[in-house]
Amino acid sequence: MHRLYLFILTGFFAAASASMGVLANATPLPQQPPSVTDTADAGAKPNLWYGTLKTESRDFRFVLEIMNETEPPSGILRSLDEGNRQFELSEIQLNDAKFNFKLPSTRAVYESQLGRSCKQTDGTWIQRGSRLPLTFQQVTAVPKRKIRNLFNGTLNAIVQKLELSIIELDDGRFYFTSVTQKAGGFHVLKEMASDGEITFRIPALQATFVGRYDNKSSDVLKGKWTQGIISLPLELNRQDPNLEVQPKTTSKKPSRPQTPKPPFPYEIETVSIRVPDTDVTLAGTLTIPAGNVKAAVVLITGSGPQDRNETIFDHQPFGVIADHFARNQIATFRYDDRGVGKSTGDFASATSHDLANDAEAAFRFLRNRDELRDKLIGICGHSEGGLLAPMIAARNPEVGFLILMAAPGVDGKAIILSQGPLLLRAQGVTESEITKQNKIQEIVLSFISAGEDQNDQLLANQLRAALPDSQDLPKILESVKQGLPQQATPWLREFLNIDPRSALQQVKCPVLALNGTKDLQVDPVLNLPVIKDTLRESGNHNVEINLYPGLNHLFQKCTTGLPIEYASIDETFNLVPLRRMTSWIHEQSAPQP
Repeated sequence: MHRLYLFILTGFFAAASASMGVLANATPLPQQPPSVTDTADAGAKPNLWYGTLKTESRDFRFVLEIMNETEPPSGILRSLDEGNRQFELSEIQLNDAKFNFKLPSTRAVYESQLGRSCKQTDGTWIQRGSRLPLTFQQVTAVPKRKIRNLFNGTLNAIVQKLELSIIELDDGRFYFTSVTQKAGGFHVLKEMASDGEITFRIPALQATFVGRYDNKSSDVLKGKWTQGIISLPLELNRQDPNLEVQPKTTSKKPSRPQTPKPPFPYEIETVSIRVPDTDVTLAGTLTIPAGNVKAAVVLITGSGPQDRNETIFDHQPFGVIADHFARNQIATFRYDDRGVGKSTGDFASATSHDLANDAEAAFRFLRNRDELRDKLIGICGHSEGGLLAPMIAARNPEVGFLILMAAPGVDGKAIILSQGPLLLRAQGVTESEITKQNKIQEIVLSFISAGEDQNDQLLANQLRAALPDSQDLPKILESVKQGLPQQATPWLREFLNIDPRSALQQVKCPVLALNGTKDLQVDPVLNLPVIKDTLRESGNHNVEINLYPGLNHLFQKCTTGLPIEYASIDETFNLVPLRRMTSWIHEQSAPQP
């Protein structure tokens, strides 16, 4: 899937997203809707409350907009350090010396007591087993930070250009913000060396900036941003503190012309299913075409916590696919990954085999639907979903067909090692630097794959042997040591060791495998031939392999294939492969002579 890329090199981009936030797994109100202030009746203004939730590595500035005049009271929470994302409040209690509310989309609860003046609360924020103190004060306007120094810069990263800022407040605290990713409030530690070298450390991201003031200006810091095994040049420029980029309450909605819009000429049903032998309940959407149903398909998302539409940058690929299929007499079931949206469970601890069990439960749900019992039912998986689909088909001969979209044909280690050169080369990185990064990454992945205890000496010896002439070896070693615990998740350790060929050898149903020539995350040149040869060598000859010119990992028409393009492209899913997927399913479901 779109997040299946450069796990080691892009740790920052994952960490600085909502996965690091207190509001992780939250669903914001659609496309930054108007605030309560904008929608209130004339003359009715919301009460504003302001507070800062302090965690070990990050602070969150919250603004509450509460309308007491409504019955029951209504309101939203705005998280300033998460791009001013807005979250609807429920069960607001603002009486009897109490101020309580819930955030349904994040399963967070706030419980507090009002002070005697009724202008301040002293309470507790409760979420995912954590209980943190949080005080709100009633204000007439959102207070601005008192900033002593503000530095901005642009990091030319592997997957996109990121605007960053480091802020020093008057009280001496430092904060880091990824402006582009709308992720801020990260604690920063500043160090000054006697020779003038300045270091900013961001513990939550395991990232470091080391630089010096330019000889010609005391307003320019030139240095390197280091995270994991990658170091990138970064120039920070001092700005007028009054020019701090303020989060906006509204934003222009990107053009997504393919996103389905009602009315729909088919039936839509919201359902929940239990995964056997677990406490996981999957929430999803079932679409049933009007009239004769030709076939049904389970849609499986790729790596990373995904909602049922596989939403990325306001694109909804699975929503587009499900809509197109339904209009062509094909039923679908798509679901939120465990722990995402309205599905229960813990995604962070799940492995690929756990996720395959979830998808298998979804397949069995479709088979047991009365209106689908006599229909051909298949599975369509994208990226890691294309890894899981054959695992399910191998143990369920009832699977009628498989569609593998940008699916791996080789083991996870080979997938990740192939991504690095493709992405770096597309960015114009030199071949010598690409070779160096690949050597480091291979060592890191080998450590993770083997599941060994971290042996610093063994790690140092391997890096020294791989990079005998590197002057940066001490910094590389330190970065790798810091990054290993974060990267060595149960999911990644298992993914690195899964060979898709073992499941593909057992697949006997028809298979359609497709990819784009500009997919830089799952290389079609590396993977498609292996999928084709493995299936056919095991006796499965009902196999079609299609490679589409100019399409990226999301099956968008693109220029470079780099993930930086995903958000700027209006197209969500190219119609050429989508129409072939549809006609191919019709062919499989047609009566056989």
